[in-house]
Amino acid sequence: MALYETLAELYAAIFPVSQATVDFIGPPPRSGAAILDLGAGDGGHLSAFARLGWRTRGLEPSEAMLAAASRRGDASGLARGGMLDLERLRAGEAFACVSCLGNTLPHLNGPAELAEFARQAAGALEPGGRLVIQLLNYEVLGPGSVLEPIKAAGHTFMRGYRAAPDGRLVFSTALRDEATGEEEKDETLLYPFKPADIESALAGAGLRVTGRYASWSRAPFNAGRDRMLILEARRD
Repeated sequence: MALYETLAELYAAIFPVSQATVDFIGPPPRSGAAILDLGAGDGGHLSAFARLGWRTRGLEPSEAMLAAASRRGDASGLARGGMLDLERLRAGEAFACVSCLGNTLPHLNGPAELAEFARQAAGALEPGGRLVIQLLNYEVLGPGSVLEPIKAAGHTFMRGYRAAPDGRLVFSTALRDEATGEEEKDETLLYPFKPADIESALAGAGLRVTGRYASWSRAPFNAGRDRMLILEARRD
């Protein structure tokens, strides 16, 4: 886990707040409306949402990320928890928006957890509330796929996939310090949910998919071509 402790310190540089993401979420539908960000990282996007007028809450399972958020002053509304902790930690609060960004969803361990996530997300939304999920498209990414390296703050972050025996993917990461040449490496198991798997789980939880996009500019999504998927769904 040393890599992720280092990565937490560099997170804001490697994964800066996306203005396009903030614009997609947009301002709250009314004064006092709340947003819940799952896998909130160092709290950067939550702070941006707060500046739009949202009342913000966030869940993040990594202690290192929470510590980084605290040091940066972005820990307001953040609590330690994962995607399946919504019901336990939201204390009956209803949200106008629940976001799950940055390929967080594949950290769930298969279809049963996906269905439970969808159920809890639906329960956390107020009537008319929206769920926004961003992840990579595992119709086109799989074993042998390599993501483009990210260079920032004197480091290079490298990522790739190989097959795991149980049908999941091994997500291999490496962070290289360009000044010293030293690398920290880690591997994480991810479940390669396909777009149809996610939509089925959302429908089973009573959520209606209202948009499928390949970018934050709402470009139409092509499952056989595009590497990124943004799903938007609503609770009627």
